[in-house]
Amino acid sequence: MSATREELHHLVDELDEDKVPGAAALLRELATRRDKPRSRPPWVGTLHAGPDFAERSEDILRSELGRPA
Repeated sequence: MSATREELHHLVDELDEDKVPGAAALLRELATRRDKPRSRPPWVGTLHAGPDFAERSEDILRSELGRPA
């Protein structure tokens, strides 16, 4: 057993009884996470735009923001 696992076992043994359910839930979640494929975080979006999107962005920069494209 690695030193880290031994430390983990020691820490579990030192927990107050009222902390055991929360620690068990956390460890259960960590153990099941490794089997799931990683997905994008919910805040990541994907941009879908038509072929004229680049031209439209130039128009926005030029007319609405007053910048040269």
